[in-house]
Amino acid sequence: MVRSWARVLRLYVLAGALGLAIGVFAVAFLGLVHLVVVLLWERLPEAGWVGGHRALLTIGVCVAGGALVGLINRDAEVHDLEHALDEAESEAPPIRRPVGLARLALLGVISLGFGAALGPEAPLVVLVSGLVSRSRAVLGLARDEATEISVGAALAGVFGGPIAAVAIAAERAPGDRQGWSWQSVGPAIVASSAGLWVVATLLPDGALHPFQVEAWSLGLGARLLIGAVAAVIGAVVAAGLHQALPIAHRTAIAVAPNLLARGVVGGLVLGLAGAAAPTSLFSGHDQMQLLLDGRAAGWEAFALAVLRAVALVACLSTGWFGGEVFPVSAVGMAVAVGLATPFGSQATMVAGVAAMVAAGAGAIRRPLAAFLIYAALLPTAVLPLVGLAVAVAAGVLSAGRASGDAAPDAAEAPA
Repeated sequence: MVRSWARVLRLYVLAGALGLAIGVFAVAFLGLVHLVVVLLWERLPEAGWVGGHRALLTIGVCVAGGALVGLINRDAEVHDLEHALDEAESEAPPIRRPVGLARLALLGVISLGFGAALGPEAPLVVLVSGLVSRSRAVLGLARDEATEISVGAALAGVFGGPIAAVAIAAERAPGDRQGWSWQSVGPAIVASSAGLWVVATLLPDGALHPFQVEAWSLGLGARLLIGAVAAVIGAVVAAGLHQALPIAHRTAIAVAPNLLARGVVGGLVLGLAGAAAPTSLFSGHDQMQLLLDGRAAGWEAFALAVLRAVALVACLSTGWFGGEVFPVSAVGMAVAVGLATPFGSQATMVAGVAAMVAAGAGAIRRPLAAFLIYAALLPTAVLPLVGLAVAVAAGVLSAGRASGDAAPDAAEAPA
């Protein structure tokens, strides 16, 4: 009994220490990304030779980023959050060499710094889980403990809360055979809280800021009705992007078998989207606030949705490294805002919030984690709508799995 309690105490102390170290690593990674962004997207446009050629500069920066992505990349796989979590949660996660981790870190910094329509969550998960996996045996951590501690601490600063970050690691995506690992949830909360504290202390401007939503005058029934319809739209958008990615990936390999050429193609598509609308670059968090503020509506919102969707799929299918949670949320939100514009600003705001949450839940495929993420980023008055949107997204995910499971049976049925 004494030995058991001693191990539990050691695990919590170790989790706190790891959380602090992971927080420092996350600050270093996000700080490097921020430095590249400032140099390329703030300082460079101020150069006298740029003049009024901002669109050409955007295309040039993105194409250069694509070339660097192609040079750094070593495989043809998609580098997104889904694959990062699958790798971290696998029975035998790969033990990456230090040079491999350094290469992936550079790939993440280049991708995000050069304007990819992606978020930082996927690189942080891969890098932190890779570092912890290398030292898991020395630290005396079980596989589930290492996964949930590392992933939770890595994502706490990105998604603005330790509980949501832990839920991502502990909650398996629908359809996965494994369930919660309750034994390591406590240490993971300690680690993620420590990581969040470090990020918030050392990089306050780098953490996500909560969304600002005006008070609603619509009745509860109207809000729930509009929210349910918009949530279906957001979830369907997420499902469509999820289905489009492997198709785009195969197409990119066929069109540009060479990794360098493929990265350049992705950079060119990203640059053209960014030249048409600068808000189609980067993760989409700030752009979603613009939609909530009513600064893009109607056809402008539809155009933003198309450009962001194209940029997102182009980046992920050509080797750029980043996560898709907020980028997918931004696309779903823009579609719903465009559709709701004729019904007034209140309906537009309700539809935007519901679609944003549902699309994000569809992207992350973890309903509880999605609820906790958006509950931390939205006012408490919006929580019923957040819960409704997550429930709708979970239903769409279940329907998609059911239709996918039924397809082979239908194909095998006799004529």
